[in-house]
Amino acid sequence: MNNVICILVDSVVWDCIGTTRNKCSPTPFIDSLKGESITAENLYSQGPYTDAATKSLYTGRNTLDNFGYYFKLNTSPSNHFEVFHNHGYETIGLYYPYYLIGKTIKKSIDKTYYTSKFLYNSEWGGIFSYYSEALKTRELTDSEYALLRKRVDLMFECWIDFYQDALNNKSSVSLIEKSCRNFDFQSALKKLYIEKDKFYNDSKEYIITLLKMGKSHLLASLDTIDADAYIDRDYMRQEIYSKYKDFFARVNRQNINTNIKNNRPGIKRIACGMLHYLSSRDKDELRFLSNYRYCLRASNDMIKNSFQSGWQNMPSAGRQLEFASQLLTQRNNDKPFYLSMHFLDPHEFISYFTYDIQDPDLHSQEFDVLGSFLKKIETNFRGSLPYLLTLRYVDYCIEKFCKELKLLGIWDNTTLMIVSDHGSSYSYYPLHGIQVNCFDDECYHVPMMIRVPGFTGKTISSFHNSMDVFPTLFDTLGFKKPDSFVGYSMIDENAPNKDTVITEYMGPGCPDLLSRRIWFSARDKKYLVAYKVGLYENFEDGEISKVYDLTSDPNGYYNISKKINRKRIAYLLETIEKRYYDIKKETAKNMMEILDEDFE
Repeated sequence: MNNVICILVDSVVWDCIGTTRNKCSPTPFIDSLKGESITAENLYSQGPYTDAATKSLYTGRNTLDNFGYYFKLNTSPSNHFEVFHNHGYETIGLYYPYYLIGKTIKKSIDKTYYTSKFLYNSEWGGIFSYYSEALKTRELTDSEYALLRKRVDLMFECWIDFYQDALNNKSSVSLIEKSCRNFDFQSALKKLYIEKDKFYNDSKEYIITLLKMGKSHLLASLDTIDADAYIDRDYMRQEIYSKYKDFFARVNRQNINTNIKNNRPGIKRIACGMLHYLSSRDKDELRFLSNYRYCLRASNDMIKNSFQSGWQNMPSAGRQLEFASQLLTQRNNDKPFYLSMHFLDPHEFISYFTYDIQDPDLHSQEFDVLGSFLKKIETNFRGSLPYLLTLRYVDYCIEKFCKELKLLGIWDNTTLMIVSDHGSSYSYYPLHGIQVNCFDDECYHVPMMIRVPGFTGKTISSFHNSMDVFPTLFDTLGFKKPDSFVGYSMIDENAPNKDTVITEYMGPGCPDLLSRRIWFSARDKKYLVAYKVGLYENFEDGEISKVYDLTSDPNGYYNISKKINRKRIAYLLETIEKRYYDIKKETAKNMMEILDEDFE
């Protein structure tokens, strides 16, 4: 049996792998694998957020089924680790943070190595902040408290399990060992148990206090693992910033000016968006327009602030792959292995180099690669330069890792899958703004390559989404997909032909399925239709938000929703309507199960 390695690179826009939009591709090594790989041309993420998209990937199910983003892993019966575990593989996971895999998936992982701590603050940015604001103006409903109670319960469960792992098996957190070195897990765990008891004694009062206190709550301080405790500022200044200051100056100098000069499509989109807002007073369009300046500045600000921020507690792609190489070198097991990794690097273009390894020689090699790429691309690029440089860095790290696999003698019997969870509007297309609704191609359209030893390359042009990725991987290995996986293999000739694809978004901020609108889009090669509804409203009460003619307007400049005859897009509306009613039916059923659940 082949060994299998899955590398999920966060926030990769589909055309950045083998890109035709820049004269110099940022991923030459990944591009070189295409001749022996299955490549998806029209793969769409189930949602523009990591926790939504990964849950669809790992479980082969729709994002909004089973009560939405936050409960999926606890209700889905099967996942990718379980499949490999049941086929006799040693399963290894490098993941950040704990809540992205959850207890259900973790049960099927033989060796788990965390790449980040559990983040209370990231939780606050979603579901908690929404209800914190709501509580200022109204009483929350019983259903809302039930949702929050379930979420807090899951948070305690994951958090306590993580801390116990850190105490009982130090290797489980080896990738963040430096950031954990001065953290008192024992004391924090005791306080966490006390907080959990308070929560169980009076969950409603606890939730009210949590929502009112926010980041000043004790839970926030328990999660404070200060990266500054181990960052060597002198090393950063002398060996990196000072030594390579010319490189960073060039990036800073080129980025904004070139984005303005070479991103005419982005400028055109802003102009079209302004016209649309003036004619329709669409608040979502106004939100988009208000954010584009931030997006333009973001990449420059990241360069400037990267040496002052605490990103160093998030191991880079290079650090993870170095660790993975060590694991495979030391491995003494006759079993085949399944190794799954998740790289955050492109999400905020946070790493041009492995600054969490104090190795000047290594940095020199990396900057040689990045400097060469910068010289080739110069000012003739489209998109965010820091983002493209980060992708070039990730590609270099993957190439180095694959060379080590060859030296270990396992490359020729190893299947390698590279995929992304979602795209990125603000990273690659800063002039497009932070627009994460269903109609933005750069947010949903993602790359996928599965390199199979001895395989003749094949490009899949039919439409697919996240839940089809692992069924495709299973198919290359001769595995039957679990019954709970509703996705289909892209190479299965007997699978239904997909000439349309659905994307889903619960937003903005996606805290729950009770009180916020959800968006759907359906697209084929001719049209894209975006539709927004309220989950417990009649479908007829929803409205068409966007319609784009992709044949004449592939970049989505001109919204023709007010002009097009509904009969021409009826088949796409029927696709959305069917999906909507499926979610409504399944969610209502699961909601009653959760709300009726006794709290022990």
